[in-house]
Amino acid sequence: FLDRLERQERLSVIADAIVALPVRCREVVLLRYVEGVPTPEIAARLGIAPDTVRVQLFKGVRACIAHCE
Repeated sequence: FLDRLERQERLSVIADAIVALPVRCREVVLLRYVEGVPTPEIAARLGIAPDTVRVQLFKGVRACIAHCE
């Protein structure tokens, strides 16, 4: 029971971190890490350069880590 509760709490913190991201960054992070969409496809879907996708992923992950600390 406690493991399940702890897991739910961690997921809640992560969800809060993702919601706090800027819109474009949140879109990129969700597409990559929730839906498993590869970088080139994210770029095509959003009409941005693959390098921009990589930058947004880096910023999003860094922001989520900071939020969770």
